[in-house]
Amino acid sequence: MSNLQIILDPHNYARYTLNGTSYLIGSSQVPVAAFQDFWTRFATHYKAETAIYAFGLMNEPHDTNNTWAGTAQAGLNAIRAVDTNHLVLVPGDGWSGAWSWQQNNANLLLSDPANKLLYEAHQYFDRDNSGTYTEPYDASGAYPTIGVDRVQSFINWLKAHNVRGIITEYGVPNNDPRWQTVLDNFLAKLDAEGIGGTYWAAGPWWGSYPLSVEPQNGQDKPLMSILTRHPGK
Repeated sequence: MSNLQIILDPHNYARYTLNGTSYLIGSSQVPVAAFQDFWTRFATHYKAETAIYAFGLMNEPHDTNNTWAGTAQAGLNAIRAVDTNHLVLVPGDGWSGAWSWQQNNANLLLSDPANKLLYEAHQYFDRDNSGTYTEPYDASGAYPTIGVDRVQSFINWLKAHNVRGIITEYGVPNNDPRWQTVLDNFLAKLDAEGIGGTYWAAGPWWGSYPLSVEPQNGQDKPLMSILTRHPGK
């Protein structure tokens, strides 16, 4: 595993909790300057770390009242002041949903002097795009190419602006082989468009989580046969 690389991000949804209350970055309680200070310190500490594939500016910002583009640019500026080598991932507002990317992120075009950006989206295939999969396949309204259809909005936006993207969360349950077909078609679409991705989720921490691809009793989960056919970019 010597070639393993990781993505590091603050998993805070464009917020920070103070005294039990969550505040949006850009509020008086958590000004954008605090976000910049975080990234200055973080990037300075890790700028020489070759095991880092990318810095992710934030996990799943949402409901930012159209402030996320400015906040993201401020975070990127802080990184580039100390590190021009690492790739930076720019997540979208609206929980980074690929399916709703254009309606939530029409103005999310950052200026990067290092020209090392990937725009980062997430996509699931259940009824509400949440990845909770509270309903089985048929009740979810799923069909074989639902993932292909849902990611198209994000792909169109990337092409329109001549920028690159990545899908850093996607996943399906192991309990119905039809979900495997959905995943296979989705990944084939990403392959065809030159878009990489990371599956959610793996590792022993997840226990019985239905989307996990962690081996069980020494046996691969059914989804691994799909993932190994699509190693990504």
